[in-house]
Amino acid sequence: MININKVLQNIDKMTKKKSFVNMPNEIDKSLKALTKTLNVTKRIMRGYSSKSIFAKQVSQTLKVITTTTIEMKEFLKMLNRNPNALIFGDK
Repeated sequence: MININKVLQNIDKMTKKKSFVNMPNEIDKSLKALTKTLNVTKRIMRGYSSKSIFAKQVSQTLKVITTTTIEMKEFLKMLNRNPNALIFGDK
């Protein structure tokens, strides 16, 4: 049987690591870079016909990226609110 104190010590050790503490900031930087890329892509798309295959494919890709960005923002909020949620869930 696993010793619960040992598990808690390991979790505590993991959540105090600099890489774990910095994770929300790094994800936030990535999301900002992605948003900038999306804005540039939108400007480029204005030059293409809305009925072209390229425009449809890019539009579909942008929708997926937008949805992912929204989900990542919610994930970051949860992680900032409760860092142990990755292990124990957000309750």
